[in-house]
Amino acid sequence: MPEKSASGRRTLVLVLAAVLAVLFVTSFWYRMEHPSLRVEMRTERQTPPGMGQGMDMNRVQELMARMGEKPEDVPTLLELADLFMGMEAWDRAALFLERAGKIAPEDPRVLRGLGMVHFEKKEFDKAAAAFAKILEREPQDPTTHYNLGIVLKHYLNRKAEADAHFKAVMGNAAADQELRQEAARELGEK
Repeated sequence: MPEKSASGRRTLVLVLAAVLAVLFVTSFWYRMEHPSLRVEMRTERQTPPGMGQGMDMNRVQELMARMGEKPEDVPTLLELADLFMGMEAWDRAALFLERAGKIAPEDPRVLRGLGMVHFEKKEFDKAAAAFAKILEREPQDPTTHYNLGIVLKHYLNRKAEADAHFKAVMGNAAADQELRQEAARELGEK
């Protein structure tokens, strides 16, 4: 009888852990899709396998093995960072992004990731610096202008600078309709 009880408890704990993981991941994705204020990260990379379905531990193990073979492989480091950002494990994601940043300090994908991680960790000066560095290389990137505008306006109290970035979004033909609407709302909120 005690064996059945212990086995039942283990099963219950595993089921509860799985439910909590699903709730955690789905709430994160919902928050990213329906925020009132958000910093967006749009990159050229595809969503890694396993994202949206919870943490794919097999994929993490594959990537860690690949990193053991090629410790300076930026795409591997970025995918690991993405997986941990998907779990809101900001400190873990930062480790991989900082490592990638030492290898490719000017890579906009690395800088976007660092900007997001610093934003989530409430390191707003560092987030703004990462976004500003992207704009040095990609001065027309509407998402980065928007992200920097949000950080400057709502977290660093630099509204005039933020407005310049929102105006850059509004005047950019590459900006999608939703991003332009959000920038217009930000410009309307003084």
